[in-house]
Amino acid sequence: MDDDTAPTRVDEVSLRATSSPAVSEALMRLAAATRHDTAEFEQALFGLALVCAEAPVEALELLVAATAAQDALVRRAGIEGLGIFGPDAVTHAPIIAAALRDPDPDVRAAAHVSLKSVLRRNEPDEELRTAVRRAVEQVEQRPPGDDR
Repeated sequence: MDDDTAPTRVDEVSLRATSSPAVSEALMRLAAATRHDTAEFEQALFGLALVCAEAPVEALELLVAATAAQDALVRRAGIEGLGIFGPDAVTHAPIIAAALRDPDPDVRAAAHVSLKSVLRRNEPDEELRTAVRRAVEQVEQRPPGDDR
């Protein structure tokens, strides 16, 4: 990404300030959940899904903001949230694809799963599918650590 198009880094305080308490709390709970504790992780993911259904506009804004957080756990939670969000998340598939280049392996893994989920569950137009496919191909062709 160019410096002009790189997402602005955010932190937990700004995430909490820009969203309803329920949405922020669900996202932070997911960020704190470890993948090693499957029950805890699944419960946190389900909780975020419920909040997304109740406050979709706020949740989508928060999830997109979370993908640019400095904390890798928050970025991972934002990407996972976009993966479960539903039809509106398909327009944010390029953000998920960009996370395939994240320096954190857990964020990259979440991006891979979320991107598949979004594209499988939705019917994006061919232009978006092509854009996402190109983004994924570019990421796959770059050597590790190359974030052009």
